[in-house]
Amino acid sequence: MKKIRKDMFLWSKTSIVKGLDVHFQKNDDSVSKIIVLVPKRVVALAVERNNLRRRVKEMFRKNISRSHGGNFLVKFNSVPASFDVELEKYFRNV
Repeated sequence: MKKIRKDMFLWSKTSIVKGLDVHFQKNDDSVSKIIVLVPKRVVALAVERNNLRRRVKEMFRKNISRSHGGNFLVKFNSVPASFDVELEKYFRNV
């Protein structure tokens, strides 16, 4: 799962906090995968966008069971102040 397709936005959607949505699709594969989408209009500097992606992927790696079997698309519409805590809770409880 390397490319973002339009049909990914039709997966079941959960708003974690205002400005942060997680789209989820259960799959038959035993490996969970994640894509993090941070648009340039939300965060202008590439360094900051990459830092956000790394932080989200690390939260995902630490908190989700790899045998979960789902695809996740995390989309930032803005950068909320306390998104770390809420996103970690979400990944722990999925």
